[in-house]
Amino acid sequence: MEFAEGNIIAKYILNKCNNEEKQYVKLWLNENQYNQLFYNHIENSLALIRK
Repeated sequence: MEFAEGNIIAKYILNKCNNEEKQYVKLWLNENQYNQLFYNHIENSLALIRK
């Protein structure tokens, strides 16, 4: 999971964020639909890696 070390979205998905990072991602997700789609893509990619 080296990818998660420098990627705040991956860290968020893997529950490795501090509170400030969590708040940042939540605000980012609410900005627009594209951000949510990108988040879903990262989440699905990480799910494949974790299998």
